[in-house]
Amino acid sequence: MFGLGGCWFIVSGFDWYRGRGGWVLYYPNPSGVVASLLDGVVVGDCSVRGVVLDVDYSSIVRLNRVLEELRPVGVVGLGLHPLASVPLLEASAVNICFENHDGEKTVSKLYSDSPLSISVQIELFDLLKYLWSRGYDVAPSNTTGLYLCNAVAYTIYRYASRNNSKALFIHIPPVGILKHRLSRTYVNMWSIDLLKQLVVDVLKYMVKISDK
Repeated sequence: MFGLGGCWFIVSGFDWYRGRGGWVLYYPNPSGVVASLLDGVVVGDCSVRGVVLDVDYSSIVRLNRVLEELRPVGVVGLGLHPLASVPLLEASAVNICFENHDGEKTVSKLYSDSPLSISVQIELFDLLKYLWSRGYDVAPSNTTGLYLCNAVAYTIYRYASRNNSKALFIHIPPVGILKHRLSRTYVNMWSIDLLKQLVVDVLKYMVKISDK
């Protein structure tokens, strides 16, 4: 399977978290909405595959399968950060799978053959300066946590480090009705359309530095 020009980008996001009782507080999840909207978009000579992941560790198996199938030249993972006011570009991720089910805690490695941590697979300082120059209010971060956002970030950073590719995980703020549902009263300029354009510009930047 080949994208336009024989190459692919992957943009991943998450479905909304249903919890144990159908809890809809985090509906809709903007990360999944943006990934869906970008599916089929062309950036440079590459097609974008948008992947919406379930909020469950089994989704990492699916993500790895898509990575191996498409062999993307760049990956952007998206996840919701309910307390963020701007998109956060994550500097690293850790090889930890931590779960807590009703007080029963388990911890293990995500990948037995990989190091404890992996850095973002793009020059973060240069990317931040590029995005600031284009008027985006974004910030660096090192807060992927220990759940699925971290698992996705680690997975895409691991893939990119092994395949001479680019990868970035972005924690995005709540927008639209979700922001109001969460009672976030701070000034937040972000919308689904602006988040979508941010990701497109990140992909364009990946193309730009790959052509050098």
